Amino acid sequence: MFSKKEYFDGDFVQMELQFKRKSFYPVGYLLVEQRIPLSLGSHYARQQTLYPFFKKEITVALKPFQVKRGKHTFSKITAETSDAFGLIERSRRLGEPEQLIVYPSYFPDILLRLGEANPDRDASANHWTLHKNDALHSLREFMPGDRMTWIDWKSTAKTNTMMTREFENSSARKMQLIFFGVTHDYFELALRAAYSLSRKLLEDHAEVKITILGENGQTFDFSRDKKRITEISHAFAELKSCDEAVLMQELQSVLKWQKDTFYFYAGHF
Repeated sequence: MFSKKEYFDGDFVQMELQFKRKSFYPVGYLLVEQRIPLSLGSHYARQQTLYPFFKKEITVALKPFQVKRGKHTFSKITAETSDAFGLIERSRRLGEPEQLIVYPSYFPDILLRLGEANPDRDASANHWTLHKNDALHSLREFMPGDRMTWIDWKSTAKTNTMMTREFENSSARKMQLIFFGVTHDYFELALRAAYSLSRKLLEDHAEVKITILGENGQTFDFSRDKKRITEISHAFAELKSCDEAVLMQELQSVLKWQKDTFYFYAGHF
């Protein structure tokens, strides 16, 4: 029914239906109607009329419509037919209800965007160099075999000693990401950022624990498994915001372990 396996917030959905019939009698017309779930807003039902006559295999492409993040249930299809002369008309409900999970918008360049948006990015550069798969660990004296590109010229000038930046592989570091899904005007924007960072880290094989706070929230323990991407995508897709007072106690219990933690919060702490 749906042309793609993954849909993201804002995508257009093209529904394509296949009909096969055994009868040799001609069909005057075929009217197909698919109602759009209320969860997708004020969309009109999609209708298409064809005149198949003697065709036994019929393909119906319905007009595309835009979808938004969430879990949406499509009802059965209504098909109306007539004989070749339009004298006998029949209407039937076909198929079974179909569910469509629409993921939040995904920004693969999220690390760059966060780095540019962070006012203290120079002070926390070790976090924002993850897109290079390296994180700045410390400074030390230059040694034979070090790359010239690793030299930290500011520290060299201050200490009058050739200093080089020492890196560690970010994929070997454990990180925790928390999304605080409080009801707020910027809830969807914060959710997109949290989802994009979670997905990007997993795609880059980082070992990350993801805690999603909100209605239907979930926690995903440390993992580098790319299969986890589907699980967190479903969790973010179905998440609904909650009142701050409801989530605060849960957040405080989560914050006991704070090392290398990213927080996404839509509101004011």
